[in-house]
Amino acid sequence: MSGLATQTAEAIADAVEEAIQQALLVGERCTGSDWLTRTEAEGWTVAAVFHHIASGDELIIRWTQEIATGHDTLEGPDYINALNAREGERHAACDRLETLRQLRRIRDSAGRVVRGLTEEQLGRSAVCAWSGRPQTAKQMAHGLIDHTREHLESIRATLEVDPAGAADDSFEPPFGHRLDC
Repeated sequence: MSGLATQTAEAIADAVEEAIQQALLVGERCTGSDWLTRTEAEGWTVAAVFHHIASGDELIIRWTQEIATGHDTLEGPDYINALNAREGERHAACDRLETLRQLRRIRDSAGRVVRGLTEEQLGRSAVCAWSGRPQTAKQMAHGLIDHTREHLESIRATLEVDPAGAADDSFEPPFGHRLDC
């Protein structure tokens, strides 16, 4: 390969970047009171959910890389559930600008990582400790999109805005709401 992303990797990377960009658009329009509003789905503040999107996406990027190189992921449900519980409390009032900066870095990193994967790497499978089942790197990369959009939908529903910031009840994440890992 001459350094160019495969069509599959390019399409997934574009979708990853778009999902995170949609989250950024909503985050940039949050007021101080929006940022501290509790979401119904997670029971966390919008701030904590945005922080969770960033940190969760970072972990899923790593899992995608691990699977692409044929390595099983290590973090199982007990670890992830405990981490999520701590994050919800710890980041309830996190700094909005810093969280959005982190999300921008994740967007850029995720795009680079996914574009760097070959078709062979995207097709590799390894056991995902979260689910206990084999999963391909391609499936994990789609899980990154799903994770972002699932939590964005929660924020959007809480704040009653679409990703562009205008009221709209028609937004539907195109990849569903399920992360298999």
